[in-house]
Amino acid sequence: MSELISGERTRMALRTLALAKLIRSRVGAAEKSAKEHLRESGMQPGDRLHARTSAGESVATVSMGKPRRIGRFEITDAFAFVAWCEENGVEHGGKPTYVFPEATTSLARMEALIERFGGEIPPGVVDLTGEGEPSVIVRQTPQQEDVLLGEFSSARAMLEAAAHTLNTDDDTENNTNNGVIDSE
Repeated sequence: MSELISGERTRMALRTLALAKLIRSRVGAAEKSAKEHLRESGMQPGDRLHARTSAGESVATVSMGKPRRIGRFEITDAFAFVAWCEENGVEHGGKPTYVFPEATTSLARMEALIERFGGEIPPGVVDLTGEGEPSVIVRQTPQQEDVLLGEFSSARAMLEAAAHTLNTDDDTENNTNNGVIDSE
């Protein structure tokens, strides 16, 4: 083993990476489930709730963001699209083989073109866009982080609490005294 990859700092770095992987895998699944629950429970864009300790102290503000458009446009008839661009004075960046660069076909660029020309989708282009899920946004001050971390004596306790909260069949959603999530 090389001298560069041995020693206490390296062992600590390896343990840190192992712990980070464990935390990411467990917390990532819990986070996905929690966000899905909030979307399904009726939380709407613009709503803001406070996550609270069992003592009622705020540990984070959780809000629902507006859905953003996702997807892309596909150019199905390159000749028609090039002719439309040239007719309307739009730089398309296409090459003689008519492979269009991402800058031309990006969601933002194509939406801008469509808006600029009165909502008309250019010939040879198919709209494959849709609406994504609303985003769940968590904001936390350093003080809220300290309060939250003070609730748990170890990383294991924190992970077990998260897993229990999301895997319980006991629906205490309507119990406003449970202190876990409470609207402001």
